[in-house]
Amino acid sequence: MQNNNINVFLRIKPSSIQKPSISRNSISLNQTTYNFDRIFYKSNQQEIFETSSKDLVNKALQGYNCTIFAYGQTGSGKTYTIQGTKENPGIVPHTLKYIYTKYFCANKIFSGTENPLKNKENFNENLESNRLISVENTTFKMYFIEIYNETIYDLLNPSKSDIIIREDCSKGIYLENVTVYQPKTYEESMTLYTTAVESRRTSSTSFNRQSSRSHCIFTIIIETKKGNVTQYSKLSFVDLAGSERLGTKENLIGFDCNSTSDTNLPVQSINLKETSNINKSLLFLGKVISNLSSISISQKDKQYIPYRDSKLTHILKDSLGGNTFLVVIGTITPDISYMHNTLNTLYFLGGVKEIGNKPEVNVEVNENIEEMKNEIKKLFLENKELKNRIESINNKEFVNNKDIENLENIKGENFEKKDVMNCKNIKFEENNFNEIKRVLEKVSEIRKDIFELENLFMESVSKHFESHKNEISKVKKYFKKECDKRNKSLDEIVVKKRKL
Repeated sequence: MQNNNINVFLRIKPSSIQKPSISRNSISLNQTTYNFDRIFYKSNQQEIFETSSKDLVNKALQGYNCTIFAYGQTGSGKTYTIQGTKENPGIVPHTLKYIYTKYFCANKIFSGTENPLKNKENFNENLESNRLISVENTTFKMYFIEIYNETIYDLLNPSKSDIIIREDCSKGIYLENVTVYQPKTYEESMTLYTTAVESRRTSSTSFNRQSSRSHCIFTIIIETKKGNVTQYSKLSFVDLAGSERLGTKENLIGFDCNSTSDTNLPVQSINLKETSNINKSLLFLGKVISNLSSISISQKDKQYIPYRDSKLTHILKDSLGGNTFLVVIGTITPDISYMHNTLNTLYFLGGVKEIGNKPEVNVEVNENIEEMKNEIKKLFLENKELKNRIESINNKEFVNNKDIENLENIKGENFEKKDVMNCKNIKFEENNFNEIKRVLEKVSEIRKDIFELENLFMESVSKHFESHKNEISKVKKYFKKECDKRNKSLDEIVVKKRKL
């Protein structure tokens, strides 16, 4: 498994009937061994989040598109893994808590209400958090949809069903007319999420008392603005409806399971239609993955991939073979009676790992090049000013980084004032010490911003050049094709006239 952009995990539902033959990252069934990045058996929800999803969430905070989705038969634990329960929250609640905790932690440090130097062991970790989230201009927006019988519904506004899938050359796939909220706190985001979950379509089957009858996609849009540059990313959680076989007992059980009257027939027909549409969309998903796993990344643009065959694969186009980090969690039940479904799930997961995704940081740069140059100039001037402030703090000699690292040790020892003055003539003052630390951190941050802006400027110029180059190439091809058509038509006319 060499594809680091895609990670595939397997979660096995605990069973008292049969214990599977597993190791940390492999499972053996029917004399065949299947390998994964990690296998979870009797693992708790926190462990699954930490192992499978936490790194992906950090990548989303850094500007990469990321998708997590669960695949498996009905009742194998997909919704429990993604959504969880009140007592055992799943990946989505853990993610919301994680990003808002990092956000407010960084907010306290930036505002000065929390001193990052107070605990030396956490100092580097705090600085890393600050780099991941720039609190001043960061927003978290969210939307939640379900795909039911090939129609997209808005779970944050259940009366809406006019959502349209659109595609943008720079931002990729997006949804038009979808309801988007911007929660300010973890509590607000969880209220939003749990309220929407209650609107999801479920039904009872023999596998699962509350089976999901639709595919659900919960998306967090993260945007960070720095001057003329906007960094954005999508973090999506996909809870697929369970794969089932038509004609089995569970498909003939309606919403009103206790009813024996003729009025139950239409309900059975509805369930059969649901199952048919679920299986059809999963079939198209498998077809897309099969096509992608058989070609290289360079061939992807040249070969037709049937993304538009279903709403699910169209929405997941960026996640499958596109600009996205992907995590897939397969869920299975080890009982022998479900062996057919289990083998189908394992086969599906094997194909996913062969897909070639190519994630890139998503940025938008203001088209005004002069403004970008002025922004870089402004940062250089600010950097120079801060350097001058460091030099003038003690009105004596410049204090270098090594001296500052030693200041706290000097402070803690029982030296007389004369001894301290003899130590490189540095006059130690509490306020000066804190000021030096703060200024040095600010200088480091500005240097990084300058470096990023310069890189983005060059990337922007390069992208615009490539874009125009591609457009010119397309126009040339179009005119050549039209000329060939006209020449062929003229040749045919000449041949006809000669025959006459």
